[in-house]
Amino acid sequence: MPQVSQVAFPMPAKYLQQMSFAMAYAYSREFNNRALESHFYGVWGLIFNAIANSQAPDFFVIPQHTIYTARGRPVELSASTASRAETKAKSYIPDFAIICALSAKSPTHVVPWTPIIYHWDTVSIQKATPFMLAEIKHIPSRSIEKSGQFMEVLKKEMSRATRQLMQYARAVFISDGRKTSKVLVLVAIVGEWWRWSIVHRDKLLTATEQKSNFKHGLDKLEQEAQSQNNDDYEYDVEEEQLQETAYVYRHVEVLDAIGEPEISPAVPPADNKWSKYMVLGTVASTEHFVLINSRLMNFTTLMSN
Repeated sequence: MPQVSQVAFPMPAKYLQQMSFAMAYAYSREFNNRALESHFYGVWGLIFNAIANSQAPDFFVIPQHTIYTARGRPVELSASTASRAETKAKSYIPDFAIICALSAKSPTHVVPWTPIIYHWDTVSIQKATPFMLAEIKHIPSRSIEKSGQFMEVLKKEMSRATRQLMQYARAVFISDGRKTSKVLVLVAIVGEWWRWSIVHRDKLLTATEQKSNFKHGLDKLEQEAQSQNNDDYEYDVEEEQLQETAYVYRHVEVLDAIGEPEISPAVPPADNKWSKYMVLGTVASTEHFVLINSRLMNFTTLMSN
C-alpha cells in the first residue's frame, strides 16, 4: 500500500505545516460539520500558489474565476460598461484557476521598473488565458468504515468534478475568440484525493466548434450543464452529524486498486485522458505535481506563438 508521508510539491517547510493544519481543519467535524467544499480552499490554495510561484511572475491564482461566454461571439470590450446585460450570456466558475498573462510596459513608462504593486498601471496585458482549472467536490462521509462503500462515493464525487472541468475547458476554448487558449491542465479534487488531465483545444472541440461562430459549441455546453444539474449528488448532512466517533476513516488502502503507481519519474496521463487517483503526501502525488509544474512551463511557448 502506498505510504502517506509529509512529502508534497516542493514548498517551504512553513507551507507544509500550514497544509497539515488546513487539511485537519477542513476534515474537522467541529469546524466543518457539513463537510463543505469551501473549507478545502485553504490547503489547495497553498498548493496552487506554490505551483504559480515556481513559474514566471506573470502566473497567478484566481479562486472562483469566471469564464464568461456570450452567444454567437466573444465578449466585447464594451460589455463591462453596457447599460443592459448581455442576452443569453453564460458563466462558468471553477474553484481555482492559474492564469498566465503576457504583458508589455506602456511606452509612457519612464520610471525604472521594480516589482512593486503600485506599478501595475504601467503594464499593458497583451494576452491572458487560464493554464489550469481545478474543481473541488464533497468528501465521502468521514465515518464510512467499509472501503468499498468509501470508494463508490469517492468515484461518484470525482466523476462530478471531472465532468464539470471538461465543461469548463470547452467554455474556455469556445469563448476564446483570439484562440490564445490551446491547452489546459485540469485538476479534479475530493478532499485530499485528486487526479488530473491535459486537454488540447484541437482534440476537445469539433471542427464546427473551432470556427468563429460559437453557437454550436454554446448549445452543446448548455446541454451538458443541464445534464450536470440533473446528476447532482446530495450530501447527507444528517448522517454525518449523527456520528459519535471522532475518527476519520481515510481508506488510503484503496489506492492499491485505483491509485497511480509510486514510481519516479511519474508518467503523465495521455492527452484528454485522466490520471488515476492520488492522495496528497504520497510519492505519486508529489511526482505528478512536478509533472504539472513542468507542463505549465512549456505552455508559455504555445501562448507566445
